[in-house]
Order: sequence, then C-alpha cells, then structure tokens
Amino acid sequence: MTVSDPDGDGIAIEDDLRAVRLLLAGTDPAPPRPATRAEQQRAVQVLQTLRAASSPRRRRPRMLIASAAAVMLVALLLTGVSVIGGSDTAEASPLLPEPLTTTVAGDHAAALGFLRSAAGRQRNAVVQGTGPVRYTLRQTYGLDVTVAKRKSTTTASTYLVAEWRRPDGSRHITRSVQQIDRAGQDVGGPQPAHFPNQPTTDLPAAAGDEPLPTNPDQLRAVLTAPIRAQNISPTDTDIASAVVDQLRAGDTDAPQNAALFEVLAETAGVYDVGPVTDRAGRVAHAIGVKISGPESLTTAYGYLLLSDDGTPLTVEIVYLPAPPPGLRLPARPTVGDYTQFTVHRQVSAVGSTR
Repeated sequence: MTVSDPDGDGIAIEDDLRAVRLLLAGTDPAPPRPATRAEQQRAVQVLQTLRAASSPRRRRPRMLIASAAAVMLVALLLTGVSVIGGSDTAEASPLLPEPLTTTVAGDHAAALGFLRSAAGRQRNAVVQGTGPVRYTLRQTYGLDVTVAKRKSTTTASTYLVAEWRRPDGSRHITRSVQQIDRAGQDVGGPQPAHFPNQPTTDLPAAAGDEPLPTNPDQLRAVLTAPIRAQNISPTDTDIASAVVDQLRAGDTDAPQNAALFEVLAETAGVYDVGPVTDRAGRVAHAIGVKISGPESLTTAYGYLLLSDDGTPLTVEIVYLPAPPPGLRLPARPTVGDYTQFTVHRQVSAVGSTR
C-alpha cells in the first residue's frame, strides 16, 4: 500500500509504512517477515520524529520530517477476529481496555511443564464437528495510527471475523467492524483513514503455500527461515514472536498448536503466569513471553491464555511499561492487540457453522 500526502507533497510512504508496522512488534496479525535492521532503524526514526513534533519548542531538520510529511496508515489491525458462535454476539472492547495481565516474570520450569502437557493434549484432541471445511469465529481488538505532517491520530478498533478454510487452503472470510474510536492524545492529527467494511472476502490459496509442519524441528526451521535469510541468527525473542503471531492468526489446528507449544517451550524467556480470566469470562492458564525489546522503543509481551486441553482462548499483546511514543497514548501498560476465540470446528461447507 502506498498513500500520498493529500496536501500535495506526494511523498510515497510504502517503505515507512512497512518499517513501522514491523517495528510495532506483536501488532501485525500476519507479518510477511521479520524487520530488517535497516527497517528497525527507519521506523524508530519515524516514531522519534512524531514524538519530537509534540513539543513546539523543538525543531527538526527538513530531511527528518520528510517521511512524516506523507500520510501513512499503519494498519495494525486488519484481520478481525474471534470469539462467538451460533447466535451469540461479542461486545466491542472498551477504548484502551485494561490488560488481562501485566506479569513480566514467572516460573520458567512451570511454563515448560504446562506447554509440554498442553502439546500432548492437543496432539490427542478430538476434532470438533465433521466435514472438510475448518470454521473459526474470533474477535480482535487492535491499535491503528494515521500519520501526517508530524502529527498522528491513534484509533482503537474492534472487529468480528468468521472464516472458513477449504481443504485447498483457500478462505472465505466474513468481517464486520464493531467499533473504531480515537484513542491517542488530541494533538491536531489527521482524520483517521476510512476502514472499509468488507462483509465478505474470498482469498485463493497462495502459490506454494504449505501447511505449517506439525513436527517441532521442521516448524522451527520454517519460522526462522525469514530471519536466517537476512544472515541473522534468530534469537529466542524472534522465535517467541513468530510463535505468538501464528497462534493469534487463528489459522492453526490442534497438531500445529502442539508443535508451536513445543517450539515455544525451547525458548529461554517463557514463564508461567497462572490462572487468568479472559474477556469472555473463561478461566484460562496463561503463559507469558517477551516478543520485542528496546529496539522497538518499547517492550512488548505476548500472553497465551489456554484452556485445560490446550486450546488457545485468547492471545494478547501488551506494551510494557508504556506504548511506543509515536502513538501518543497514556504512559501506562497498554494492550496493543488481542485475539479472542470461541469457535474452532469442522463443518460441511462454507457458510455452515455447525
């Protein structure tokens, strides 16, 4: 996506858009690849420009302002998500909801034990429903930011999405916008970009797109391949971030969940959080892990809330101790996004829910 400055600067911002999306670790539900070092540096520069612009006493060189002079939409939430089945409904999340947890440390051994036990239960899980099509219903909340002329407008959005995946990998998606609100400090930023409500979308299977492996060693190789392609050795944080991204996308089955849990259990930073109640009122067991560090101007943690049988109920990303400064949000722990699931089952055809 390339969007130009409506005031006439006409500066293409595709590179900055990509860089900032990749920088805000945990907020892109389906990142195409990890950020390169150059993209990390560029995105930091863009956000620092926005932060500096909030003070009228500070002047920035024109070349630093250039990228922010273009209008860019950082779509941190594009695939809505989650949670309800049948005739049930899901309420939109309140503006800037409180994190379900802000625990940043815990028992590592307990986390390993729970993840490995959950993996075993997922490998033996009974498939719900019958039929060749996998149906999921989910709700997702996330932050979006529109930037223009050194000013930004941050919005909080909630979507509901029903998705049917056919055996060939093609997908039929029904998405509805529940709520979009301004979230950031009013600093005269641009009007939020229009988010088209596309009730239905059909996505063909991507060429060469292979299902995620269910073998942990093969899965780890797939998850780290984009990083190794940059001649960079993946860190535990890189691997944890990739695992969290896959789980929150809502497109994995039980054997794939099992492999993801086993890969996550091999990282040094994973820790046990214990019982946590999600926004649907379900008591889950939470596992935490850091998924980004200081290079992103903030630290983000991923929390997996799992049921007794290891099924993901909610995946939440929290900025701690505060969100990136360019978002102009209060300096406190902030939910970057969450995905909450209630329906995972096999059905007979697209459009069927039972």
